[in-house]
Amino acid sequence: HPEAALANELHPPPPWRPALCPLQFLGPCSFLARDTLSGYFKERLIDMACYDLEEEPLASCFCAACRADFCRGLGLSSPLSQREIAERREGDWVAYRTRTHRKVLELFRAILRETAPGAKLSVYSAYESDVAALSSGTSWSLYHDLVDVGMAGYGRSPSIIARTRAAFGARPLVLGEPLDCDLFAGVYVRQQARKPILWRRVVDGG
Repeated sequence: HPEAALANELHPPPPWRPALCPLQFLGPCSFLARDTLSGYFKERLIDMACYDLEEEPLASCFCAACRADFCRGLGLSSPLSQREIAERREGDWVAYRTRTHRKVLELFRAILRETAPGAKLSVYSAYESDVAALSSGTSWSLYHDLVDVGMAGYGRSPSIIARTRAAFGARPLVLGEPLDCDLFAGVYVRQQARKPILWRRVVDGG
């Protein structure tokens, strides 16, 4: 469906990763998600589906329809170019795309509920932060009423974890912890400390 392809002049997607315009994906081309995901869910008899939500807003679609939709939401009379949005309205665009991510997640959830009613929905994304919003389009406050299990981040920063939990409605989170590396000594040390490290992550996540 080349007519529905993501358009981004400043950050074009690589040829090995074709993508759809979100407005097309949520509208005329939503049947692609329904057909693909419903078949996948039914075939595997899943009890949980995880949505990996990491999409850089400035690398997303800037087609005429997306830019017009964005500008209407701001009450602007005429569409802005991609460069104008990136230079003058970056914060507004990031907020717009995080709301788009929620709509995509709503579609994913609806398909899951239709085809695997008993299955839980989890979402993985970065910790809540200004950097994560710009790099991944992350906004945990938009997900807490949609997902059953939240999965967030890697590494341990108590203040960022607290911010993430607060945004997610103080609900429990599954937090990431790298337990491997390329150095034998490092691997050995991490394996010896695995249980206390993982226990600390459980406590961190609530």
